[in-house]
Amino acid sequence: MHTIIRCLVVVVVLGGLVSCAGLNLPGDSQSAFEAGLGLFNQGQYEDAIPNFVKATEIDPEFGRAYLYLGRSHLNLRRWSGALAPLRTAYRLSPEETRQEAVQILIDALIGAGSASLAKGNLSESVSLLREAWTLAPESEQVKKPLANALLQSGTQLLSQGKASEAVSAFQEVTQLAPKNFRAYVGLAKSLLQSGNALKALSAAQSALQLAPNSSEALSVFALLSQLQSR
Repeated sequence: MHTIIRCLVVVVVLGGLVSCAGLNLPGDSQSAFEAGLGLFNQGQYEDAIPNFVKATEIDPEFGRAYLYLGRSHLNLRRWSGALAPLRTAYRLSPEETRQEAVQILIDALIGAGSASLAKGNLSESVSLLREAWTLAPESEQVKKPLANALLQSGTQLLSQGKASEAVSAFQEVTQLAPKNFRAYVGLAKSLLQSGNALKALSAAQSALQLAPNSSEALSVFALLSQLQSR
């Protein structure tokens, strides 16, 4: 009888161990994260990624794992792969470490936005860079690429005859980059196309003040002055 009882105890214990082995214990996520971190610190970002992914699968609230997963993709210049985990890392990050997550997310958004701009995906570029701007509205690091994307977007809209949308784009550029004379030239052209010659003339004057030797600004101003004199 004692032998049977001992056998039953062994079976129960072994069964418990097997069950525990199948559980996603917190230590498992930490082990996966540390393995990934070791590879990350050696510059082996590709090899680190599966470990960080595993850590987030085991513990979906593991903010640091998402952060380093995003950083790994970022270091490999995989902007789209970096964005989702970095957004999650930002959401999960405590107040004391949020600034780190914010800056890395901004870097990824700028990279993704610039890549989209290079491919001619203007609306996507503007959307990504606007997201970065909402995170750091005073950052010159963000303002410059966003202004550039909006300038190109406004130019495209104007060429498509979408004058009112172009006006909005150029006006936003003048707010982000008040010394960008091309924004005022574009604004003058789009206002003229919208039928608002008086405001167009004012925009052309602003362009000339910023770039008095610009042939483009001079020609727009001359045209508008001629129209006003009629």
